[in-house]
Amino acid sequence: MPINSFKHQTNGYAFGLGGLKRLVFYVIPTLLFLPNILFAQTSNYSQINFRSPMDIPLLTSGTFGELRKNHFHTGIDFKTNNTEGKNIYAIADGYVSRIKVSSRGYGNAVYIDHPNGFTSVYAHLSKFDEQLSNYVRAKQYELKQFEIDVNPDANQLYYKKGDILAFSGNSGSSAGPHLHFEIRETDTEFPLNPLLFNFDVVDTQKPTLNGFYVYEIKNGVAQEPDKSLKLIFENGINTLAKVITVSTPEVAFAVKAQDRQNGSSHNNGVYKIIMQVNNQPYYSFDFDKLSFAENRYLNAHIDYKEKIDHKKTYHRLFKLPGNNLSIYETRINDGIVNLSDGTIKDISIDITDQSGNSKKLNFQVRYQSPEQLASSVNCAYPMPYYQENYFSADGFELKLPSGVLYKDICFTYEVNEPISKSIRSKVHTIHNKNTGAHINYLMAIQPDEIAKKIPEKTIVCYLDYNNKEECLTTIFDGKYFRAENRYFGKHYLKIDTIAPVVNAKNFKRGDQLKANPTLKFSVKEKHAGLKTYNANLNGSWAILAYDSGDKEFTFTDFTNGVSGKNYFTITTEDKKGNKNTFETYFILP
Repeated sequence: MPINSFKHQTNGYAFGLGGLKRLVFYVIPTLLFLPNILFAQTSNYSQINFRSPMDIPLLTSGTFGELRKNHFHTGIDFKTNNTEGKNIYAIADGYVSRIKVSSRGYGNAVYIDHPNGFTSVYAHLSKFDEQLSNYVRAKQYELKQFEIDVNPDANQLYYKKGDILAFSGNSGSSAGPHLHFEIRETDTEFPLNPLLFNFDVVDTQKPTLNGFYVYEIKNGVAQEPDKSLKLIFENGINTLAKVITVSTPEVAFAVKAQDRQNGSSHNNGVYKIIMQVNNQPYYSFDFDKLSFAENRYLNAHIDYKEKIDHKKTYHRLFKLPGNNLSIYETRINDGIVNLSDGTIKDISIDITDQSGNSKKLNFQVRYQSPEQLASSVNCAYPMPYYQENYFSADGFELKLPSGVLYKDICFTYEVNEPISKSIRSKVHTIHNKNTGAHINYLMAIQPDEIAKKIPEKTIVCYLDYNNKEECLTTIFDGKYFRAENRYFGKHYLKIDTIAPVVNAKNFKRGDQLKANPTLKFSVKEKHAGLKTYNANLNGSWAILAYDSGDKEFTFTDFTNGVSGKNYFTITTEDKKGNKNTFETYFILP
């Protein structure tokens, strides 16, 4: 399905807007202002007159295109003085087209469609304004769930430019109070760099160059990078002390680069990198526009192995064959430099931020044939990136659909006995954890006799690249337990019969509470993860907020509270059907 048929994507999901009234809202203003829209969307976004989403100086803690875990950052993070509750304003007239409340991701988020063809997004909010809050609360009661994702009709929630929408916060997958702010093309849902729209972000600081790698290319494959080269600073430009000599006729490069804006100590992402060979553009990319459908290709854009093994993030200045990102403006020979003619090549790498501040690296490279060529290493299980690949062993099956790999690999597999009594299968090490997978591959693991007897409680688990145990949605086909994953490494079976455990954090059973209290509860879940959770106050459903990052419930919905003794329950169920009910009571004035 083409991407322009989707609406309001977040992390790959899409939601329809619908409604004839909304169509009228878009079409009429679009026809009236069509020349301006076409100009803005093709050449000069800065002509669009958006106001700031906040009334405090715009200081950044994250930039558009910044390299994050498994994705590029699709907005700008604005600092809020490390506090919550700052006013968040509509940047232009428009209708609320989507509201999402989630325990993860964007947390509390609101989307506004503007008649000039753009959508603004405001995320990690602490709360909405009164109009939005009443709408959200009604929807939560209607659906009887805290987490909602709804698309109001175009005539329901209208805001003028400068109206207060909400208040800044730290909800969802947020590491601290801030505003995540986006601008998207309404029709395509492509996120655009908000700094193209002339928001007042002061930046006079140059990007920093923190690392430089050289890769020799053998048989089309980048080898382990040379990390020994030391950068020197000379006459305002970074360079190397001598000409780089490589032993292969093809070579490629990578850089570790960051940027800061004025008033912020955060090391943010850079805007553009251009590599030239002999003063000719050779390989370049910028972060003007992204696509959610392409976001996970970040793992091909960076040196994934270096990220997993050493926690360092390098931009590759060459393209892996399975990388389908569309951000590359210039791409001669996929960035791989051919040195077979024996001449010294002049290389220039220019790292630029949105304000035009730049950091340059100039050096020279040449090829010198080695006296002896290393013998080829035989590969028992070659897996080309462009086709389906299969592997099977005693008690294990694997299928890698086309599109999983970014490059050809020499597949490795290892099987070992269980490393603890809680594991109910052999431990299968699928390739290695420092190889990235773009989409899910499929695996099947044979259980031991105990797991066979309780298949409904058995689950596939694995160790992530930080050796933290994670578990997967699992099905049983009568012989194997099957699951899908996008990470390689150690996989095995476990049995989950432990229900989630809920405990009150800031009060005790029978406590006399103040009026309108905020109640906090911890929640512990062993393996499978929470499937459902609900709260009841005096026998009636009530809104219970969940923060998946902090593993915490928050309760403030005392609609059905009474003066005196109040009975309160939280019911939880994990993905393996283990259920628990937490019961308590408290006294309200």
